[in-house]
This record gives sequence, C-alpha cells and structure tokens, in this order.
Amino acid sequence: MVLRLENINTKGFYSEQTVDGYIFIVNMEYLPELSVNRYKHFGTAFTKPAVKRWMKDLSGALSVMGSQRGINWPDYKITIRIDGFFKDNRSMPDLHNLIKVIADSVEDCTLVNDKLYATECGTPEIGDPRLIITVTVEKED
Repeated sequence: MVLRLENINTKGFYSEQTVDGYIFIVNMEYLPELSVNRYKHFGTAFTKPAVKRWMKDLSGALSVMGSQRGINWPDYKITIRIDGFFKDNRSMPDLHNLIKVIADSVEDCTLVNDKLYATECGTPEIGDPRLIITVTVEKED
C-alpha cells in the first residue's frame, strides 16, 4: 500500500516499518490554540490546559507505538511532518507555526532534544478539520 493522506484513518494512529526505520502517523484534533502565537497563556511560561492535554495525547500515542516496535528513540534520526485539513481558508493557520508545540510533544516522548529534529510542513487543505502528524525515525549510521 502506498502511504497517502487519504489512506489514513480520520482518528487514531498508524505505524509502518520501512527499510531504515519506522513511520508513525498520528491523526489529531486541530485546536487554534496550538499555534506558537497562542499556546502560551498571556505570553508567560504557562501553557493553556487544552494544549497540555493535546500534547500529552500526542506524546502518549507516539510512546505506545514506539514501545510496540521496541524503539530506543536516541538511536534514530527523527523527522516530523505536519499536514492539515481545515474547514475554510479563514481558519487555516500557517502550518510552520504549529511545529513548536508538536516538537515539544515529541520531545516529551522521545527524550531527544527537539533541536535535532528535521521538520517539514505540507500544504494545508480544506476538509474535515484535523492534523496529520507524521514522525519518521531512521536508524543512525
């Protein structure tokens, strides 16, 4: 099966083994508060409760998938890709503004500093609002 966005369930997660590692895909609810411009409360270090729950859900899903595959995260190169569907152009964020909160969530799970991740942003599309987060891990040489 060719891995395409339309093949991914609208809720939940999916993993697949590749030649060099694994692909983990997590389908998440989109919250406008996830933007780097909004997820901190009044510009302080306080993260909004809804964003904390969202981050914990993403970290938890990746943790479950990683432990099922026996992943020792520091042994792998990590790439994060974000794709999203939004109800209309007006509600469509700049996807790169969501990378920080996603990278922080992945770091909570992997214990690998997020400055070491490669990141990619897809093209946002109109559709059932959701984020599709793809974490690719490849064995370090």
